[in-house]
Amino acid sequence: MSGSLYINGNACCKGIESIRNIGQGVNAGIWPSINGTLIWALSLVNGEMGWDEWKKNTLAYHAENFPDVWYGIWSGPDTYNSDLSKYPGQTVF
Repeated sequence: MSGSLYINGNACCKGIESIRNIGQGVNAGIWPSINGTLIWALSLVNGEMGWDEWKKNTLAYHAENFPDVWYGIWSGPDTYNSDLSKYPGQTVF
């Protein structure tokens, strides 16, 4: 799954991964609500890249890439786990 990538240095570099595993939540997870603002800004700089990133953040794209994860097909949580997670396409649990 694509999207902006933010790695919380405290969580990944100081060994407190029990709080936030890498690829989940604020530690490199996917946040569609935040990505919307970033996509909007990207589209002002490069419309084609903004459109491409917008498509990568749709539920249809998520359903294609993670067909066995029922949430994310017609609705979804606040965050999705990124490819860096042990459970990509799912959510924090």
